[in-house]
Order: sequence, then structure tokens, then C-alpha cells
Amino acid sequence: MKKFFGIIFLLAGLAGIVLGIAALTNITTRNNSFEGRLGNEFSREYRSNSSEQQIIGIGLAGGGLVFFIIGIVMVATKSGSQRRKESELAVLKKMQTIQTPVVTVSQNQSQTSQSSALKKYFINDGAKQEGPYSFDELLALKISKETPVWYEGLSEWSKAGKIEELKSLFIITPPPFKKETVTPPPFVEKIKTQSEDSKKIVTPIIKVNNTKKRSVSKIILYVFIVLAVICVAILIAIMISDTNNNSGNGSNNNSNEDTYEEKVMTVEEEEAANPTRFLHAEGTYKENFWGDKIKITCEITNDATVATYKDAVIEFTYYSKSGTELGTERQTVYEKFSPGSTKSINMSIPNYENVNSINWEVVDAIPK
Repeated sequence: MKKFFGIIFLLAGLAGIVLGIAALTNITTRNNSFEGRLGNEFSREYRSNSSEQQIIGIGLAGGGLVFFIIGIVMVATKSGSQRRKESELAVLKKMQTIQTPVVTVSQNQSQTSQSSALKKYFINDGAKQEGPYSFDELLALKISKETPVWYEGLSEWSKAGKIEELKSLFIITPPPFKKETVTPPPFVEKIKTQSEDSKKIVTPIIKVNNTKKRSVSKIILYVFIVLAVICVAILIAIMISDTNNNSGNGSNNNSNEDTYEEKVMTVEEEEAANPTRFLHAEGTYKENFWGDKIKITCEITNDATVATYKDAVIEFTYYSKSGTELGTERQTVYEKFSPGSTKSINMSIPNYENVNSINWEVVDAIPK
């Protein structure tokens, strides 16, 4: 159940992050578009109106990030039941590793006893050879470790103490231990054992202290929950503030409705109303042979996206060496300028005395 809610938090957080980033990107794109098309005054007004939308976008992205982190914590952390199961499995594995060698030894002993029971042994006391004897018969003869023994499979006679399956014949049993004191030992609860067919594995109950880990994970989870609640509260406060501002400024909005509608124009209308913003004139100039005329090679570029202009009026300004304006001259170019086009025009204007430089620009045009 914990992982299920963690996945829900992950998905909700991811959705909030995506929506917040998308909102911020959309607002930025629209701001840049309107600033380039509708002028600085309207762009500033539009940006002030969209500031609250930017705050909401930031809140969505931040809240989504918090929910995403909470989901990761919930999915990554293990529940108490899982930790208990893992601790019990670890205890069982340790007990199995402890019991496995005993089983292996008993199996090896049983295999050794079976193989020794099938073998036939010969002994030699140095004078004569006796046998064959079985393992039980050798046990009854009470041979020593130094008695020479041979059985089928040995290349030569060997001492009985060096043969692996016969070593059990020479195990020395110590005498019984005599207790010097009569004080009974402290009572210790013993685990009852039965035969191999009815052996029962007694699993001790081991309590694993995970209180510290649980407390740390809970603290982290609570911190993220508090942050998420704070983000939600901020979003609600922003929405309430926006509603109050709209209701309080209703009269101002009605009074400025006409001004706002006048500013909101289509791209074509905006470009047609401001030809000087989109028509640019550049080029080179030189005096003629007599010095009374100035020949100009002028390039006029239309940077508009949809508007076409004609009859562009170019104003030429004469400057002295000290930068003083000496006079102006206007000429009309009777050409059509399509969107994104550039035309080169050759022109001739009168020359003034003491002219050091000339500058020119488009001051008017007629939209087609």
C-alpha cells in the first residue's frame, strides 16, 4: 500500500513539474512575441498582467518537485513488515548455515560406515596372516593402531591407525568427570532434540531494533509533507489574491477596456501602422565630378512579416565636420517593398557647403 501511494505521488509530482515548466515557457514565449510586435508600452502592461501566472507556474513546478521527492522516499523506504520478514529470513539462513555442516558430517559418517561394512580386512601379526574380517569383527578383535591391515584396493600393507575408516576403533574415551561441588548450576532452558526423522528446527525470536531508522525516515517524510502543504497554501493565497484584485479593479478594467482593445491589434495592422519600424535604409555615397551633387546607392530592407509598403520617403541629413546639422533633403522612392525583401536604389541629391557626412533614414511609407 505504501508503494502504491508513493507511485501516485511520483506521477502527481511529475505532472506538476511538466505543467509548471510548460506554463513558464508559454508565458516567456508570449512576452517576447508581444514585445517584438506591439511595442514596449503594451509589452510592459502585458508582463505585469502575466506576473501572477508566472508565480502560479513556479508554484506548480515547485509543488510537483516536492511531491516527486515524497514519492521517491515512499517507494524507496521499506515497510515495517518487510523489514521483519527480512530479519527473520536472515536468521533462518544463519541457522541453515550452522546446521548444514552437521548434516554433511553425519552423511559422510554414514557413507563411511556403509563402505567399511562391505570391505573385507586382512591382518598380520608379523608371523601369520589372518582374515578376511568384517569391520565389526575387527572391532571385536581389539587390534591396535600398529597392527598391519590390508584390504582390496590398497597397494601394500598399512597400519590400522592410518586407515581412515578404522580410526574410529581407536577413539579413547575419557573417564567420567567427578563434580567437586554440589552447588547446582543456574537454570538454563534447553531445546529438546529428537531423532533425525523427527527433528524440528526451533527458530529463535530475534528482535531487530529498527526504531532509529524508522524515526529518521518518518522525520524526512513529515518534512516533505509540511513543504507540500506550504506550497499548496501559497498557491491558494495567490488564487485568492488574484480574485480580489479582479473584483476590486473591475471599474478600472472597464474604463481602460477601449485603450486595451486599441492596443491589441493584429500583426498586419501593427506593421501597417508603423512602417518606419520595419523599413530600414543603408548604403554608400560619393560626390560627383563637379561637387554639386551626391550620388547615393541606397538599400531599403522591409523587416515586416506580412505588411507590404510603397512610396517610401527617405530623409537625408547633412552634417559638418564638427557634427552640426547643416540641412535636410527628402526624396520619395516609388517602389513596392514586400515582406522580408531588400531593394537597391540609385539616387542623387544636392550637395551643401562644408558637408563632411550624410545620414539617411525612412521617415514614411504607404502600406499597400
